[in-house]
Amino acid sequence: MNKFFCAVLLLISMNAKSQVRELNVVDLLKNKNDSSISVFYLTAHWCHPCMEKLPEVQKLKMKYPQVKFYFIFDNFYDTKKYVAKIYEIIDPSDFYVFPKKYYPPQKTRLINVKTGSSWNMVSKFRDDIEENKLFKFNRDDIWFGHAIIKAHGKIYLTINVEQQKFIEELENYLTQ
Repeated sequence: MNKFFCAVLLLISMNAKSQVRELNVVDLLKNKNDSSISVFYLTAHWCHPCMEKLPEVQKLKMKYPQVKFYFIFDNFYDTKKYVAKIYEIIDPSDFYVFPKKYYPPQKTRLINVKTGSSWNMVSKFRDDIEENKLFKFNRDDIWFGHAIIKAHGKIYLTINVEQQKFIEELENYLTQ
């Protein structure tokens, strides 16, 4: 019986690890043939306000089944450790991490993530979007807790960070 229980746990663990996939958002944003509406919610398990918004964004996903939602997590801080907890909130098929190409080659854990690897990763992600002429950011306001929306041939970035205003803004883009 113990061997069976261990085998089941191993399969569950392997399945959870295989669900963590990189997502190249830039390629999806570049796809002009895709007329569907997509939401790319940028989040990280260490970002408490981001994680508080996660269930609310999931509710929008259920309310708007025609919209494709992508939940993209910061891969730098061992997101895999938190996969099981995150799967209690979101559908595993919507779980992604940022591509490794945006991260520095060596991991260093700095106390201030705004000056550390996560900040550099988001900056490289933003630069990639701008270099591909997909969206021009007015300031450095893309960060975890924001969403990029691709709808009606345009790309939008949410500006509100407070949970209720963020959800209202996101829903406004989905109903245009």
